[in-house]
Amino acid sequence: MAIVRGYAIHHAPAVKAAVDEADEPALADMCVIVDGLMRSTPAIAGIAGRRVPADRLVHLVDGVSSVALPHYEFAVSEAVRGWALGGEPAGRQVIPADTLGTLDALAACTAALGLSLWSREVFVGLLAESVRAAEELVTDGRGGGNRDRSR
Repeated sequence: MAIVRGYAIHHAPAVKAAVDEADEPALADMCVIVDGLMRSTPAIAGIAGRRVPADRLVHLVDGVSSVALPHYEFAVSEAVRGWALGGEPAGRQVIPADTLGTLDALAACTAALGLSLWSREVFVGLLAESVRAAEELVTDGRGGGNRDRSR
């Protein structure tokens, strides 16, 4: 989620730092997580009675993609813009065999989507809560955590 947060706060060093130490399997795992977040965000917004405003989403694309990894900035901008206008999901438009490019596009798209629905502060808070919930699930899955298992 760190890469999505980097895009949401428009902080290029945070975007870069999120992927600096990641190897190919870690990047693939990150793609799965970010893709899931991107797909679930409209559902979460729908539960709250919010709709994705396409015009706002398109407007946010340039700001979000401006912090893309330098060699992906144009591809990410075009992929996210195409997706915002109703095209194929952003991560599938970049270079299919390029996991880092796919992750970059998915994260930018997810950030633009979140920022089109909520304020920056609220969206970054939702990201932090998602991380906390995921960590709790992992901890509980290993027998840790504080969930009551007596039932």
